[in-house]
Amino acid sequence: MLGIGLAAYAAWRLLQAVAGNVHESGTQELAQRIGWGVVAIVYLALAISAFEVSGGHSSGSNQASSVSSTLLRHHGGQYVLAALGFGIVLGGCWLAVWAALQRFSPNLMTRKVPQWVSGSLRAAETFGNVTRGLAFAGVGATFITAAVVDDSHDARGLNGALKALAAHPGGRYLLLVVAMGFLAFSAASMTEAWLRDVDRNVAERR
Repeated sequence: MLGIGLAAYAAWRLLQAVAGNVHESGTQELAQRIGWGVVAIVYLALAISAFEVSGGHSSGSNQASSVSSTLLRHHGGQYVLAALGFGIVLGGCWLAVWAALQRFSPNLMTRKVPQWVSGSLRAAETFGNVTRGLAFAGVGATFITAAVVDDSHDARGLNGALKALAAHPGGRYLLLVVAMGFLAFSAASMTEAWLRDVDRNVAERR
């Protein structure tokens, strides 16, 4: 069920990347499309990991290394891997800035959200999305490192990047902050999914 949910989320973001945003244009819309596309790829990888675990296989934590190894075996693979890493970093940074500026405000269905919930939901959305963006940017940085040193073992997925973070001095405290950020995003997402008026949202965007 977790794998199906992650795959559905990835499909939603991919559709957003293809369809674009009718309220934006030019460079800003392109940045949004890239960001949504990167998020779709990341969550698709997480979905595959969930399916592997459910099938009794490994956790899929070496997916990033496997992808990097495949690319590095081909001519020009280092450039492709570096470009992929830059794309993930840019997408993650865009997500963090987008959240910090609270650009998600038009997407919140505040009409159905009680006033006392609205402030908490906005804070959770901001903190959670900033954390997600920075975490994804960290993953992208490992791809760039792997491309520069020509070693696929330096590329890490989200799981590997968090383990590397925990190994550094003070990393456990940073890991706790990251965990709280993901929990905040989860809580905000569940609340918004529960209270969202989908029909009205679609009608207004038309």
